[in-house]
Order: sequence, then C-alpha cells, then structure tokens
Amino acid sequence: MQVDALTERPDLVHVCDVSGVRVASILIDVDVDSADRVLPLLQNAAGDRDEFILSLQCCDFCDSYGLAMIIAFARQIGDRCVVTAGPRLRSIFELRGFNAVVKLASTVADALMLLKAVPTHSSAYAMERSR
Repeated sequence: MQVDALTERPDLVHVCDVSGVRVASILIDVDVDSADRVLPLLQNAAGDRDEFILSLQCCDFCDSYGLAMIIAFARQIGDRCVVTAGPRLRSIFELRGFNAVVKLASTVADALMLLKAVPTHSSAYAMERSR
C-alpha cells in the first residue's frame, strides 16, 4: 500500500485548493534540520499543477538552508508559483534580493491575484493558436 506523503505528515505541511489553485502551507520553521523533510512534501503537493502558492505565513524562521530550498523549489515550479510570507520573512526575502527571483505576496488572496494577472500555459497556447 502506497502512503500519500501529504497525509503522512500533516504536522509539517497543510495542503488545500483555493479557487482551483493548490496552496501548501509550511507549518514549521524551515532550517537545516527540517528542509529535507519538507521538500518532498512540497514536491508531492505541487505535482504537475500549473499554479502553486507556497505559504510561509505559519513559518517564523528560515535559515539559509531553508531559504535556499524554498527558492530552488519555487524556481522549479516557475513563474506560476507565488510565495506568501509574513512581514518578517518577507523582509528577509526582499533584503536578500530574492524577490527578483521569486514572486512574493503578503497573503494567499494577493497571490491569487498575481496568478490571475499571468496567463496560464493553456490560455497562452490558445491565444497563439487563434492568431
């Protein structure tokens, strides 16, 4: 029997769909001790989704290892991924210049608005085909 990693560790990552967009909320601090446990859960949650929101609203601390993991994960998803963070972590992202690499939003609602502003791969394809 295969166990879904998402149901295996709900104490680390909570996953839900909001307006058709997959949202994964990291529920713990992300550091050298936890990043390797969190990453496979995020990868499983993302699957082959076109749009993904990674919420750090419940995360109070990220060390450099955790930040590197989050950035690498978000870059792997591409421009259809938005990271939400509270003021403290958001300021770390901005001070380090990571907001030039990863889309940041303050809330999941703001992230949804950012994603709506970027055409999906399928709608871009449809627009190209209609020309």
